[in-house]
Amino acid sequence: MSFGVWTGAGYKQPSAVWHVGGTVIFDQRSNQLFNYAAKESDQVALLPADILQLMKSPQAGDLKPSDTLISLSSGFVTKRMMEFIRARMSRNIILRYSATELIDVPLSRRDDGGDDFHWLDVAPGCVVEIVDAQGDVVPVDVEGTLRIRLKAYDPQGYLGDDRASAAVFRDGCFYPGDMAVRRPDGRVRIVGRVVDVINLHGHKWAVAPLEALIQDELSAEDVCLFIHNTAEGDEEMIVAVQSQVRPSEGAVERIKARFSGIDRLRVETMAEFPRSDSGTRKVQRSVLKAMLTAK
Repeated sequence: MSFGVWTGAGYKQPSAVWHVGGTVIFDQRSNQLFNYAAKESDQVALLPADILQLMKSPQAGDLKPSDTLISLSSGFVTKRMMEFIRARMSRNIILRYSATELIDVPLSRRDDGGDDFHWLDVAPGCVVEIVDAQGDVVPVDVEGTLRIRLKAYDPQGYLGDDRASAAVFRDGCFYPGDMAVRRPDGRVRIVGRVVDVINLHGHKWAVAPLEALIQDELSAEDVCLFIHNTAEGDEEMIVAVQSQVRPSEGAVERIKARFSGIDRLRVETMAEFPRSDSGTRKVQRSVLKAMLTAK
């Protein structure tokens, strides 16, 4: 497990394994990501950030495919990441979407080698809804706010924090703060955080799919998109790229062509984005945006 014991997965999953007599290996060595094959583990839980670390490591060539189940969660997985996992690690992959606040995993998908791996199945017995600002369920193929019906054994709030509880636990549901869309076959895709939406010429777009597209095109470690108004009143898009090398001029021109309607587009490259200290190591988007708009 690459999840520390302070994370939801880090304390819930080991407890479940121990309950049925299984063994959990906690590896805190600096090279832990390259040790999983030697342990002959049945399952390894990894983050997208872990996959990026593996991809850029000189040791990546030493990886040998196995039958180990690779469990991916807590972030957006790009096509390039999936191709790396399938070729270098294992074709036995499951993608999961859950939250510390939920006991069950409401959305998951066994990888079948296709390109639509972002579309997840709703778990039996779970009710997953996508709603508008009024709380009404939206039609298929329409983006909205994700909510998950709470079960009797799920938490109903945060201990001693009524204000935070009221924001995400309401109407018998948990609102994780993500946007999603459902397609006609019932599968659901997470398209980004509710707060991670760009308003481009009056139209709102979830950034996660756009960022994944640019990330693959640039072969970058990570990408974040931001929109802000300059001092001159122009609408500027900032493409923040985490990479050890700056994208080529040709790559930058291809990105600009995708957003030809924007007044200004700026590409900023940095070696490392600011990240949270939690087990999921997510990008601190507000901090990153403040750094870039201050320039």
